[in-house]
Amino acid sequence: MSKYYFILVALFIALKTCRGQSKAYLDYETAPELLGGYDSLYNAIKPLTIIKSSCPNEGRVFVTFLLSKEAKISKVKVAKGLCPKEDSIAIEIVKSLKYSPAKYKGKPIETMRSIPIHFNKEE
Repeated sequence: MSKYYFILVALFIALKTCRGQSKAYLDYETAPELLGGYDSLYNAIKPLTIIKSSCPNEGRVFVTFLLSKEAKISKVKVAKGLCPKEDSIAIEIVKSLKYSPAKYKGKPIETMRSIPIHFNKEE
């Protein structure tokens, strides 16, 4: 019985602390679109994603971010990194992106997004 009481109290505290904060949606009717498309993005960032540092591996950096109703990017975080330098480059790339906002019932909404940035070794 005390186990269930503890769970209810924890949920109540979590709801109280989240009250008044904005709600980011993962579900939407119209997906946010990258202005210019992904092909133009990857062509533009290709020179930035060549590893010139001492990072031993090539691979992807997964970056998550909040896309606001006004299509502004915030709360940028590395979900899965590669090396510190490449992680910071990926964050700067994501901060420079321009999106149109997601829509639900015809109104713009906040959404959480994730994008992989692939890094290759210099040849």
